[in-house]
Amino acid sequence: VAAAVEYVKQYHYIDDLRYAKQYIRYHQQKKSSQRLKMDLMKKGVGREQIEQALAEEFVSDERAQIAELLEKRHYDAAQADRMYQFLMRRGFKSSDILAVMREEHFFDEF
Repeated sequence: VAAAVEYVKQYHYIDDLRYAKQYIRYHQQKKSSQRLKMDLMKKGVGREQIEQALAEEFVSDERAQIAELLEKRHYDAAQADRMYQFLMRRGFKSSDILAVMREEHFFDEF
């Protein structure tokens, strides 16, 4: 068993940092950095490795992601509360959500 574990470690099959980096690269366009962090913690990746992976790999603009989701879901001011809750569950920061919702091309009423 020890030899098998050593073999997989040698070829980085068991490498939480590598896994976290790949996970972030693949999911960063759909999830916020906070959501990625929570997902990786649930999968058993250590906090230090997550922070390092985020620092090295996360390049997504979260406000742009929010704007894209609002456009995709045909956001209007009548559903502001529901959309706000949806984005909060996705792990986006309240300040970012509100800033994007207040932008001219969405609605000034929010």
